[in-house]
Amino acid sequence: MTEHTSINARIREMTQACFEKNELIAYDGACNEAEYNKLEHKVVFLLKEVNDSGSTDSWSLIEEMQGQRDGKRAGESVKFTETWKNVARWMHVCMNPRVNFVEVEKTIGASLQYPVLRKVMNYVAALNVKKTFGKSSSENKEIMDYLQDSLKGMSRRELVKKEIEEILDPKFLICCGTFEYAKLIYEIPNTQAPTVVMMPEKETKNSTVYLLSNGTEFFVNDTGRVFLKFCHPAWFSINKNILFAYFRDTYHCLASLGLVSAGT
Repeated sequence: MTEHTSINARIREMTQACFEKNELIAYDGACNEAEYNKLEHKVVFLLKEVNDSGSTDSWSLIEEMQGQRDGKRAGESVKFTETWKNVARWMHVCMNPRVNFVEVEKTIGASLQYPVLRKVMNYVAALNVKKTFGKSSSENKEIMDYLQDSLKGMSRRELVKKEIEEILDPKFLICCGTFEYAKLIYEIPNTQAPTVVMMPEKETKNSTVYLLSNGTEFFVNDTGRVFLKFCHPAWFSINKNILFAYFRDTYHCLASLGLVSAGT
């Protein structure tokens, strides 16, 4: 595997090397590598697992994202789901913190609905903590145990860590219901209450969970990456515009601390 190989190809090659040939794998990556690589402040969505326990073949998160963007996959129409719309909404905020909900929902005059959100999908990268298939309701302990197990050549949590640190190289990771798994992967102590951080600090201590002024938790790892505790994009019990406003407020709190880009 060389540094000149594409992001998605490097992830696939590294993942394949860690699993048996007959194991079904969900491959991670960037929806559009060229556009992702252009981002000065890269963002990764850290998801749990693929909800497809009945599948008989390996699965590509990249193709799923591309199908959501294009409205079709393998010649068949694909519905732009509310889950991926939320991902695109939050990604839009990361790229343009001042954007409002009405702007991202624009549809008038477009051949496909939600043209703004579909375009933003080009900048999305996502990875699953659990690479094998599961279900939407896997228990927390099940995923924790999975991460503790070993693969060929490295531990399962080390595989996720390498994807982040050596290949995708994001500045900001949105933990979509996966914050506890991120803490395990990066060995963040789980024994103390979050430290409230209200004012900008010159240096945020690593391995410490902080609490933003709006009550949202985050930590910064030893390579300066910000991990935000947030809900899964499939959380439909709250209106999409309210969820958008909550994410934007959270992002602004991080930006005020100099931890993410404040935009231009």
